[in-house]
Order: sequence, then structure tokens, then C-alpha cells
Amino acid sequence: MKIIRKITAVVLALVFALGMSAASTAADIPEPEITYNAESNWDGTLVIDENKTVLISGVTHENTGSTPGSAIRICGGAVVNLVFEGNNVLSANSDYVGAGIEVEEGSTVNIYGRDGSTLTVTGGKYSAGIGGIGFNSASATNPKAGKINIYSGTITATGGSRAAGIGSGYHSSASEINIYDGYITAYGTGCGAGIGSGYGTSGGTPRDNQGNFTGAGVGFYNGGNITISGGTVRATSATGGDFSFDSFDISDPSTYPAQNNHAAGIGGGYGASSGNIVIEGTAVVTAIGSSGGAGIGTGRGTSKVANFDADNADCSVTIGGNATVTALATKDKREGQSPEGGAAIGLGRGFAIEDEPKGTIVIKENAQVTAVAESGANGIGSGRCVGSEVLPAQMEKVEINKPAVVRAQSDGTRTPVYEDATNITVAFVDEDGTELQSREYAKREMPECTAPTKEADDWFTYEFSAWSPEVVPVEREATYTAVYTATPIEYTATFVDENGETVGEIAYTVNTKSITPPAVPEKEDCHANWEKYTLTPGGITVRPVYTEYEPAVVIDDYEENFEIGYKDSMIYRATAVDVPKGAAIHWFVNDEDIGAGEGIGVEEPTDDYTVQAKIIGKDGSVLAESEVMNVTVKKTFFDRLIAFFAGIIDAIIGGTLGEFLGGIC
Repeated sequence: MKIIRKITAVVLALVFALGMSAASTAADIPEPEITYNAESNWDGTLVIDENKTVLISGVTHENTGSTPGSAIRICGGAVVNLVFEGNNVLSANSDYVGAGIEVEEGSTVNIYGRDGSTLTVTGGKYSAGIGGIGFNSASATNPKAGKINIYSGTITATGGSRAAGIGSGYHSSASEINIYDGYITAYGTGCGAGIGSGYGTSGGTPRDNQGNFTGAGVGFYNGGNITISGGTVRATSATGGDFSFDSFDISDPSTYPAQNNHAAGIGGGYGASSGNIVIEGTAVVTAIGSSGGAGIGTGRGTSKVANFDADNADCSVTIGGNATVTALATKDKREGQSPEGGAAIGLGRGFAIEDEPKGTIVIKENAQVTAVAESGANGIGSGRCVGSEVLPAQMEKVEINKPAVVRAQSDGTRTPVYEDATNITVAFVDEDGTELQSREYAKREMPECTAPTKEADDWFTYEFSAWSPEVVPVEREATYTAVYTATPIEYTATFVDENGETVGEIAYTVNTKSITPPAVPEKEDCHANWEKYTLTPGGITVRPVYTEYEPAVVIDDYEENFEIGYKDSMIYRATAVDVPKGAAIHWFVNDEDIGAGEGIGVEEPTDDYTVQAKIIGKDGSVLAESEVMNVTVKKTFFDRLIAFFAGIIDAIIGGTLGEFLGGIC
């Protein structure tokens, strides 16, 4: 018997995927060289005096030691990348001089916060939350704070007594503060600015009876170079547990607490100049000065008295880019205190410059500024003075460039109030830029435009849904673009039989990638398929396509010339396709039809023969036939001898040896 072989090939494919972790966002946060966490916290002050990247992760640290009381001290001219993750709290010892994060003059700290992380920093006596330490001496030799760069993260910084939240301590100037991004909240304490300098000095310019200079006077210290170019920044001089930005209503200054602070929100502490303040980019800034300090600018001065020159401080503020700035200067609400205060943006209370104007304020195009002075000072410009013997300071330059949007106001007792009253053009356009309406509106008027329509196309209907961006009261030139909601149109694919009768319907839209059609109606002796179709607008009708059978038959393991042993019995099988109803496979041995079926056996042949399979229809016709297989039977003496002994072995195994021998005798 012939053994029919099946060969199964198994192919194994190995696919290797190379994965890369997503890079961190932000200007990219540097990789730390050393990590401190809750388990590896340090004792006293962590001193970093070489260039290094340090990660603090979930650290709560209060320096309970004495001098210096800083939690972290960056010194020796080092440039330090300080990265934080999780929730971190750093506190200096409030009884000793020391910052939460001290940055010595000549050194630099770059602060990065990973997503969702917070850093809360509190300075000690006379020292900033982040920045310099202070000195209980108005000496001209007091060093400045070092350079502070903030790139990301949620940070709350609170100064110690008489110090800035971010910047310098008591009797010291800030150096350079850059805020690029993040959510930053800064509280000054006891006459320190939120961001900038600590308490400068409360006197004028000290001189002896001969008029000789004897020390650092009002305006000597300053907030340094402060640049805010991104993120959300909130800064104020009010702390002491009486104030929190999170609960304060900026639109209602009367809710501001009564405190003895006298410092700017951003800029100078009491008696200090503003430094050079630049707010630009996409920064969103809120700054509140109190008790005579400007919202953004200088702290409070004094007034001319014996042995003191006129208070003299410089103020430089530039607001540009697409920055949004809200500045508020609140009056001194303590009982019995003079209510005069500082400008919202500009000079604090009590600065008098008799010889020449000093200080500049520039608001550039596209900035949005709200400046409110609660205490009778200018919204933008100079503050008030106590008493009538000293004139208020005059600004050298106040420049507002269109189309900057500026709202500046006081409580009605001071002028000028800067307001751009010019009508502003607002345009409405369709989504393709076609102008629908363009006209001028008065400032804060609400622009309106009739909702446009858009005709349906092959696949969608459209309905107007909104203007982008959202329409708001007019503050600057604006263009609003129509936005439509698109609703897909539903169509039907109809499947019919060859007589046009519906056999199935399927809905589809432009979003339909494919559909599952119904079964094709059958037709005898034919292949049935649906015609090719594409889901097109308007709906489609799909018809069946029939192809008549093409019968075919093949002998399995066919070989045209095949040789077998003497009396080797064989089984032959065939594979047929497209066999019509009523037809069958017939086997022909030596051209003689020996029966129908999928297979046929040829028992113990002793002579050559041929094998062929044919498909015979029910009417007797030949519909298909296979190739003829020529089988040669080996008939030599040895072939017969082998067959003889094979028969004996089979008979022994089968218990029919007697019958076998009887058959050959």
C-alpha cells in the first residue's frame, strides 16, 4: 500500500521591539547626580559649593541648628540644578539668619519641578525664602543674593522677617531673578517684597551736620533684574497668617488685611528701589503691594526730615509680549495710620524727587494690564506723600503702546488715569477666512455677529456652534472665527437578488470603513458573489454576480509514471472541485470504469496498469478528467520472490498460512 505523506512546515518569526521612554517635557529637566528623599534627609544645612544637579524627592526639612540657619546653601560660585518631585517642604530656623534655599552672591540656582510636584520654602530671620540672607545693618558692603532661575513646578516661597519671598534679605539687594514657567506664589514678610528685595531702610539718605554721607539711604537697595516670561506668578508683601492668594478676591481690595508691610508685590521692599522689572511672553502675573508699597515697583519711602535728603528711589518696569498683569496697591488699613499709598505700577508712597523726574514705565503692544491703586495714588505712575510739605515724585516716562489694553485707576483722588478710549476693530470671519463682519466697538462693549450658515456637502450637514476664541467684551483688536458642528449624513447600501428583490440593507456614513454584507442568494451549479462596490455618497445598490462551475479533478500525489512492487496493493484518492449536483467521481483502471467514489483500491496487481479519475454528470457525460497515471509493476524473479515471502509473513501474522500455501499449491 502506498503511504500518503503530509509535510507541515513551521516558520518561527522573532520580532524585537525597541522601546524608548518618553523624554521629559520642559527644556528638559536635567538628570540628577545625587538624590535626597525622606529616608536620606540631611542634618542642619545642605551645603552645595560645586556645580551639581540635585534631586529632592518628598523631603520635609527644617534646619533646627543655629548660624547659618539655611535649609540649603548654594555657595562658592557654584551653578546648581535643583530638581524637585513629590511634595517638599524646606524651612530655615526662624530664630537665626538663614534662607530656605540660600543662594550666595556669585552662585546660581536653577529650579525645576517635575509634573505634579510642589516645593514650599520658608526663610529664617532677615532672610528670603529663596535667595539671600539678611543683615541687621544698613551697610553698603552687604552682599547681594545670587542668581535665581525658575523653570517649572509649583512653588510657594515665604520670606523670613523683613525679607522677600524670592530675592534678598534685610538690608540687601537681589541680583537676578528669572521665572520662565511654573506656578509661583511668593510672600514677603515684615516689609519685604513678594519678589525682589527685602527691607531696605526706613530713613532717608543719612548725612551728618556737615552734609556728609553716612550710610545707605532710601533707594540704595533694589529688587535686582527681575524677568518673568512665562507661567503664573502671584506675589505680595502681605503675610503673617492674615493673607492667602487662594482666598483673596482681587476685585475687592477692601478684603486685603491690615498689615505693617510697606513693600511692593514685585520690586522693592520698604525703602528700596524696584530694580529692573520685565514681564513678557505669556506670563500671567498678579502683584499686590501694601501699606505704601507699589503693586509692581518700589517699596514705600518716607519724606524729607532733618538731616535727610529727599527720598530718592529708581523705578523701571516694562510689560510686553502677551503678558497679562494685574497690579494692586492697597492702603494702610491699620487704625490711626495715614492712608496714603503707592501706585499700582510705579513708585511707592513718600518718594519725592524735586530736581528731576526719575523712573520709567513702558507697556508694549499686546500686553493686558490692570492697575488699581486703592489709596489715592496713580494707577500707573507716582505714589502719594504724607503731608503737604513734600511733592509726590514724578515719573520720567510713562509710555503705553497700542494695542496694549490698559485699565488704570485710583480711588478717584489722583490723576492721571490711563485708559485707551479709542474704538477698536473686531472682525468675524467664516472658517475659510471669508470676512462676515468687521466694525468698531467701544472698549468693553460686547461684540455680536449673526450666526452664519454652511451648506451640506456629500458627507456632512453643518450647524454653527461657536466663535473661536470665545467672544468677550472688547479690550483689543480681535478676530473671531466661526466653528461648525459636522453631522455625518447616513446612506443605505441595498443588496438585491438577480430579480431585483431586496435581501438586505445596511446603513453607512463617511466614518464607515467597511460593512458586512448579507449572504449572496445561491444559484445551482454556480459560484455566487456580490459585485464589487464602494461606499459612495447617495447610497448604493449591490447585485449578485454568478459564475458557472468549472469542474476539475486531480489524483492526489499524482505521478505520471509510477513504479510499485509485485502484488503491491494501492489505494488512490482524488480531489475534485465544482462538482455539479448529481455528478460523481468515477475511477478508470486500464480505461475501464470500475466504480464511483473519492478513492479506489487496486489489489495485488501482477501486471502494469493505468489509473484515471473522471467527473461524470448525471446524464453520463464526462465533465472533467484527471491526468492518466501509468503504474509499472516490477515482475523480475526477485520481485516475485520478495512478494512470496512477504505473503508468508503476512499469513503468519494473520494466522492464514495454510490458506496461503493452499492457494499456491
